[in-house]
Amino acid sequence: MMTPPLREFTFTTVMVDDAGIVTGRHNGSGLYFAEDLGSLDLDMVAISGGSFVMGSPEDEAGRQPIEGPQREVVVPDFFISRYQITQAQYASLLGHNPAQSQVDNNPVECVTWFDARAFCQRLSDLTGRPYRLPSEAEWEYACRAGTTSTFAFGDTLTDRLANTYAEVPYASALPGRHREGPTTVGMYPANALGLHDMHGNLFEWCEDNLHSDFTGAPSDAHPWIDGPGLWPDYYVLRGAAWVNPPVQSRSAARFGMVPIYKSIAIGFRVVCAPP
Repeated sequence: MMTPPLREFTFTTVMVDDAGIVTGRHNGSGLYFAEDLGSLDLDMVAISGGSFVMGSPEDEAGRQPIEGPQREVVVPDFFISRYQITQAQYASLLGHNPAQSQVDNNPVECVTWFDARAFCQRLSDLTGRPYRLPSEAEWEYACRAGTTSTFAFGDTLTDRLANTYAEVPYASALPGRHREGPTTVGMYPANALGLHDMHGNLFEWCEDNLHSDFTGAPSDAHPWIDGPGLWPDYYVLRGAAWVNPPVQSRSAARFGMVPIYKSIAIGFRVVCAPP
């Protein structure tokens, strides 16, 4: 099936120094299509492919060995949801809302990896387009949005940029407010691709199994489901959540969990390949 007509959208993103002081603002624009879910839409943002260095440098504060070695990855064009999948969107397709804290425009949580995959399958059946969870490489490419800094906004993350446990600050930032739960999607600034909540709010399931490091990882952004260091019972989680300090929300930070696990700290977003 053909991709629906693309529309333009605008957004504002910011850059900060390591103290969290805003050093610049940028008005950007992007293209997206609106997937019709019946009573509401799902905005899918067009991401132009390219290459990037995945993982964290050895001198990044908070870095873990699982985040290396750094390597160049070539990413093809794809579409990704502008926001984490909301409770209203999930209920519209699957008929129920599993969230512990139920608010329609908050991201859906308490979803297993299998639940997220079921949403993708239902969306594929409905639209005729191939939906799935992002590969880990696609996720980090979208999160970084062309940056090489620790976060998409610079070298720290504050409570004005993301929903994290900001009482434990990163770099030279001051302690911030902890909101003690998920927040409405789009409440915080977008990154330079117009995507919201890539840092914090909820962890996001990816398609890949979790590996102990990037040795032997594919260089073409495909989901990594075999190879050395495989932990076959764990699937990748990215972005961290409202319960985690900013250090765990870094663009390169990696986590994983068994696919049947559900938590008020875990949600997802979806991707779709161009025809």
